[in-house]
Amino acid sequence: MKWTAILLAVAWLIIPGGVLSGSPVTEGFEDGFADAQPLRVHADWFFGEQKGDPNADDEAGTKGGWGVAPGDRPFTWVANPFNWNDPELVSVTVGADWQTDAEGRLDDDRAGWSISNEDDSSSNIFGVQIDPGGSGESGINIEAYWDGENFGDDSGRTSIVDLPKLDGDTWYRLRAKITKLTDTSAKIKVTFVKLDDDGEPTGDVVSGTLDDTAALSGTPSGAVPNEAYFTPTTVWPVFKNYGRVIGGFDNAYFEIEKTSDAAAEPVEAEPADTDPKPADADPEPADADPEPADADPEPASDDEPAEEPEPPAEPPTEPLQQLPPLK
Repeated sequence: MKWTAILLAVAWLIIPGGVLSGSPVTEGFEDGFADAQPLRVHADWFFGEQKGDPNADDEAGTKGGWGVAPGDRPFTWVANPFNWNDPELVSVTVGADWQTDAEGRLDDDRAGWSISNEDDSSSNIFGVQIDPGGSGESGINIEAYWDGENFGDDSGRTSIVDLPKLDGDTWYRLRAKITKLTDTSAKIKVTFVKLDDDGEPTGDVVSGTLDDTAALSGTPSGAVPNEAYFTPTTVWPVFKNYGRVIGGFDNAYFEIEKTSDAAAEPVEAEPADTDPKPADADPEPADADPEPADADPEPASDDEPAEEPEPPAEPPTEPLQQLPPLK
C-alpha cells in the first residue's frame, strides 16, 4: 500500500491536472485491406453503400505504400466509438496525412467525428477541413466544419488558420485537438506540417486555434454548432479525402484524453522507511506514582525455611593511637 501511494503521488506530480492520455490509434491500411476494395468492406470502417468509393489502394499511402485513394464520401472509423458526454473526457484528437496534387492543392479534406455510423451525410460531421478559403498566399485554409443542414442551421465555416503555398505531390499532416469546454462547446486547435519522403514531419508547423465554438458570431461564416453534434452518447472519428483533388490519404489518427477521480485527488504518500523502527518505538512511560513496596511483607511459607538475615557489616577498625606519657 505504501508503494502504491507513492506511485500515485508521483503520477499526480508528472501528469498536470490529473489528465491521463490514452494510447493513440493509427490506421496505416496495410493489414486486412484489398487493393481497390471499398473501405466499408472492412469491419472497422463505414460509408454508404450507394457509393463505390473511397477504396483502399496499395500505392496511395506515404512512401508509396498502402493508403486510401480519393473518393466522394466521408468514411467513418466505427472501430473507435467514444462519448463526448463522458464526464472524464478532456479532449479528442483526430487527423491524418493528405497528399497534394501536382499543383499543390488540397480541397474538402476533412477530419472530425460523425454522429452516425449508418449515414455518411456531411450533415452528421463535426470537425475541421482543409479547403479553399482564407486570405493566405495559397488561397487554402483550415476551417471549422459543421454542415448542419439536417438541423436547419447555416453551415459553419469559420477560418482557423491560413496555409502557406503548398508543394505539389507532397504529403502533409493535420491534427485537430478538440478540447471540451462544456457539454455542448469546445476549443479546437489545429496543427499542419509537411512530411519528408520517409513520412516524417519536416519544416515549420502551421497552427491555429478557435477558442470557443459557443462564442462564435452566429452568422453563416461563424455559425455556432448545433447541440446535436455533442449530445449523442456515441460518436465516431470520420475523415474525407475528396476526389476533386487527386492525392492519397494515409495514417488515420485518433487519440482521447481523460481524467479520473483517482487522479483528480492526489494521494499523500507516506515516506518510505529508511531505518527499521525499534521493537517498541514509543514505550509506555513509567508510572508517575509507583506503588510503594509492602510495608509488612508476607511471612515466608512454613514449607520453606526463612532465610537468615546477614549480620551487619563490622565497621572498620583503626589502630589505637599511643598517648604521650604523663608529665
